[in-house]
Amino acid sequence: MGRARNSWGAPGHNSSEGGPGLDRSEGDLIQTTDAGGRHGVVNLKGAYSIGLTHIFQKGLPGLMFDDVELSALPAPAELDQLYYIRVVDMDWKTRPEPYTITGDRQADGSWRNARVQTPLFTLKAPHLLIKETTNRIKIRILSRVK
Repeated sequence: MGRARNSWGAPGHNSSEGGPGLDRSEGDLIQTTDAGGRHGVVNLKGAYSIGLTHIFQKGLPGLMFDDVELSALPAPAELDQLYYIRVVDMDWKTRPEPYTITGDRQADGSWRNARVQTPLFTLKAPHLLIKETTNRIKIRILSRVK
């Protein structure tokens, strides 16, 4: 897999499964509703917001929706347009590997019943794909339900 990278991106929604609706009536809470009627709530307390981009200087609390689970992020993180979560690993040069993954590897390189463990977070998803570039590891959730 190569050396650890310095940036993570993890989409939290597959756009082919229906777009979200937003409700900001609760102040610091954003509620998302997808086309199937499922709900998710993100507490924005302690975040700096610019439009639909929210910066969490002290990390992001864990998220759980459908069969996807993301542990709390202890590092500064960005929630961008409710679809992407970015976190920067400031100590990436000291780490031997950027992540480990368990699950069922598919012929196309994706993973089913995946569990991705990084120094900063753990992500569990029914189906995902990981792409690496020279400075980024991008995790794309391909399915939110088993």
